[in-house]
Amino acid sequence: MGDSDGDAPTTVAPLLELDGRSDGAVSADGRIAGTYLYGLFHNDAVREALLRGLGWDGPLAGNAWAAREAAFDRLASSVRGHLDMDRLQDLLQSPSTAGRLTGSAMHPSGSPAP
Repeated sequence: MGDSDGDAPTTVAPLLELDGRSDGAVSADGRIAGTYLYGLFHNDAVREALLRGLGWDGPLAGNAWAAREAAFDRLASSVRGHLDMDRLQDLLQSPSTAGRLTGSAMHPSGSPAP
């Protein structure tokens, strides 16, 4: 894990205790919290409990995982729509051109993605 040193006036206490070690920090006013624990906020229930524990009483996003997956699906669709995927696959499988992607892997129209 990482290690951050804060000035006493800006941090109140660690956000978490993990195996007897402090991790993260909470600002003096309780409005800012951070941690080095990767993926902690990916779980909707954990994220909601932490936010509520920090005093958030506003609406929450709901199923963030589904929203994130939908965003990745939209991105993948856009990439597929703007690249010649067959040509790109050929380039990736060819030993003579491996690692040398050029404009020929762009959209079949030859134009770059917007």
